[in-house]
Amino acid sequence: MDALLFYGLIVVGTGALVGFGLWLQYRRNQAVQAWARSIGWTYLGTDPSLPSRWRTRPFGIGDSRRTAELMTGVYQGRPATAFRYSYTTGSGKNKSTSVFHVVVVPLPAYLPNLELTPEGIGSRLAETFGGEDIQFESEAFNQAWRVRAGVAKFAHDVVHPRARAHPLCPRSLANQSDSGGRELSAELTQHARRQE
Repeated sequence: MDALLFYGLIVVGTGALVGFGLWLQYRRNQAVQAWARSIGWTYLGTDPSLPSRWRTRPFGIGDSRRTAELMTGVYQGRPATAFRYSYTTGSGKNKSTSVFHVVVVPLPAYLPNLELTPEGIGSRLAETFGGEDIQFESEAFNQAWRVRAGVAKFAHDVVHPRARAHPLCPRSLANQSDSGGRELSAELTQHARRQE
């Protein structure tokens, strides 16, 4: 009888946790929808085709690639799209989920690819084995950012001295910015959580 009660409590407890998680997600979705309406944007929810639209990081990495909280609207006179993007890497105890908040703005003309990512161990290792990193006059900027571009002159035109000297340069350039073709995307925040 004690074993039955114990397993019953486990089942009820698990059900309560799942229900609470679903309720929290519902509340978050309601808040995001209300915020989108308050700024005049349209909440669309999700679009499974978005993760395959871009070639650069963070897209094309990991498994279970998903978008959520997709909304469209106008920002400073330009159409824009914003969404939450996530993917998983690893398995078992090493499984983790990375989450990005992405903003995409269509551009009036085609531009070469330009990618800015924070310098880290991975980017330094890539450079050691021949990975591209365009260098600028500022050594502090070079140590903080990895810059890759289809056309180096374009990178120097966009990441000009005034932009590099801006006190909020890392924030103004986001965690990663990518232009290529007719869109500019910026992955504004990233966090990873380990799955247990």
